[in-house]
Amino acid sequence: MRRVFRDNNLSQSVKDWLSDWATELSQKAGTPGFTLKQFWKDKRKTAKIESVHKLLLDRAKPRNGCMYCLVGEGTDLDHFYPKDDYPAKTFEYENYVLSCTACGRYKGTKFPLDASGKPLLINPLEENPWEHLEFDPTTGCLTTRYLMASSAYSIKGSKTNKWLQTENRQWLTDRYLLSYNDLKDEIEAFLSNPMATSQVLFGELEKADKQDILEWLLLHNGQQEPFCQQMQSQHALVWSELQVLYTDTFLRP
Repeated sequence: MRRVFRDNNLSQSVKDWLSDWATELSQKAGTPGFTLKQFWKDKRKTAKIESVHKLLLDRAKPRNGCMYCLVGEGTDLDHFYPKDDYPAKTFEYENYVLSCTACGRYKGTKFPLDASGKPLLINPLEENPWEHLEFDPTTGCLTTRYLMASSAYSIKGSKTNKWLQTENRQWLTDRYLLSYNDLKDEIEAFLSNPMATSQVLFGELEKADKQDILEWLLLHNGQQEPFCQQMQSQHALVWSELQVLYTDTFLRP
């Protein structure tokens, strides 16, 4: 997962028809023969909903992929709050997350809440997943982050990992490992011949980072990897500049 910032500059026309459809849904709910599944299916086929899908695709560039696993194609609009349990959120733009079919199937209607009613799954459009997740470079799995402040493992990380199940999806872990190894190769190549500027190196790392492991390496516990430690020891300024470049590029709206 990677933090993605939602485009909130919806046109008034988009806001209006989402609101109109929400009203239509509330009026038809409970009437004979009405099903929310079919109602959404009919609206999903329209050019209007597809325009919302394209807005999210623009935010997912350059990969246009699933915002949950970052590997599958982002072909679906997932309702973060499942529409069956939260029908009033069916046409809320803030409730849409770009998803692949596999992640949508794994997530299903699972939606654990904490004692105050807040979601215990990570929404990459609302928070930074790496605050709750870790990466295991020996297996390629996403794991749960240990939070030093609370001296406990992240509950959100744990619940999200439980439904994402990277340990059971080898096609995911293979891609994560490939991304990690490509990033490692780029950094080790720089260490062998440190001629590139920080900007050039960052560009090469961006290209190698097919599954968004770079943030974990630059800003989180991946900094403890031996080749990252070597970079920090031998090229502290370059490392610092890479961190700033990543933050400015990906972690600001």
